[in-house]
Amino acid sequence: MSQLSKNEQLLLSQSSTAIPIPKIALGSSTHRSEIRHDSPSNKPVAISQFKFNTSDARIFTQAASTGADIEQIIEEEENKREMGEKVEVIENMEENVREAYIRDEEKALDESIQDEERRRAESELPVLDKVLNNESGAPLSLYNFYAYLREVWQAEDNLNAWLDIITHEKAFKRWVETEKKKKSDPTSSNLTSRRSPPSSPLYRESYSGAPSVVSEDSASHAIVSVTTDEDQSVIHSDRLSGVSSERSTELRVTEDSLKKSAKEVYRKYASLNIFPEENKKTMHDLIERQGRYNPVVFATSKAYVYHIMSVVYFPKFIQSAVETNLTAIHAIIALPLGIVALTGGISLILFYIFQGSESRSVRLWGFIPIWCGWMLLQIAATRFAPPLVLLKLSEHKLFRFHRIKEKGILKAHRKKAMQLLVCDTLVAIFNIALLMAIPPMALYEQTKQS
Repeated sequence: MSQLSKNEQLLLSQSSTAIPIPKIALGSSTHRSEIRHDSPSNKPVAISQFKFNTSDARIFTQAASTGADIEQIIEEEENKREMGEKVEVIENMEENVREAYIRDEEKALDESIQDEERRRAESELPVLDKVLNNESGAPLSLYNFYAYLREVWQAEDNLNAWLDIITHEKAFKRWVETEKKKKSDPTSSNLTSRRSPPSSPLYRESYSGAPSVVSEDSASHAIVSVTTDEDQSVIHSDRLSGVSSERSTELRVTEDSLKKSAKEVYRKYASLNIFPEENKKTMHDLIERQGRYNPVVFATSKAYVYHIMSVVYFPKFIQSAVETNLTAIHAIIALPLGIVALTGGISLILFYIFQGSESRSVRLWGFIPIWCGWMLLQIAATRFAPPLVLLKLSEHKLFRFHRIKEKGILKAHRKKAMQLLVCDTLVAIFNIALLMAIPPMALYEQTKQS
């Protein structure tokens, strides 16, 4: 028998009765044992012979120092552990449910976007890529989209950011191609003396940015901001001029101008709080700290801005172009004009009624002002003028019209114009029918006879 330590002898001598050692889930022992002093058949067993872990030793030390029941302490520990396990299970379930919910939401969003694009394709309406590529016509051109974002949502910075990133990508791609030509043709070094050497870190970075989709159309790209810096104006020349020679622009694109362009894009739009905080931190680390100016550093921010425009703004832009062809000011002006025309038409018919005219057909003269009055009221309510559809025009600013070039928009406008004209005509006919049913009343002659 091994020699017992003083602490073990003290623990064994506290009671002549059996000290139960219940099933201990915390340790490696899974059996129930007893240590007895008064039974000759049971020899005292040293506690050190049991294999306990650190938690079990803490329990016995606490019981020896406080005199508490070991079973009660172990039960409390087991309850705490079970509660912790339940909380962990619940947290895992919540996390799984949250992830499943996010996946379902993303899937539903992607499906809705695909359905919307499919519906637009069927209705001959352009998608966002076509508008950003400046391949769509009025009233769905890039200029119209920019004007809509600026006037309705004050969110033109999203489009500006996307165009600036695309312009930086184009400049970087052109610079890489020029460096490749320079490396393959040493005789061109005299023409490209302003460029950085092909062994620069910027050139060694792989170009994996999305292909540029910005058109060289000067009218559409004059809507964006321009920096006064010489190198910046060179890089952003794609957005401001479509007539400059591509070769002359290539000669002016340098590594320094690309670095300045990347910093300008980051600093400008990071201060406008367009990008999420994580994206801004990533761009700050890549551009300011690591010195990377490859367009890849803007890939996440570019995708984020594109997603915002495609989900939030572009569907409403399409809806606005389909449902309206008039500015809000003209719609407000149409309201009092409609009231005056409607009142004038009804007053004219009432004049014939109270004049005592036996011919009721003369009352039909009131149909035209009544019909015009209802049409003007409809224009004020819907901001849609059917007469403009006949001329294939749409108003984008006050007294400034452009001819509709998108077949899908023209088709939708014609359909809506026919529906509104039919409604206005039916309402006017109903008013005329009611007024025609009133018998003539010669109020003037009765007053004269009396």
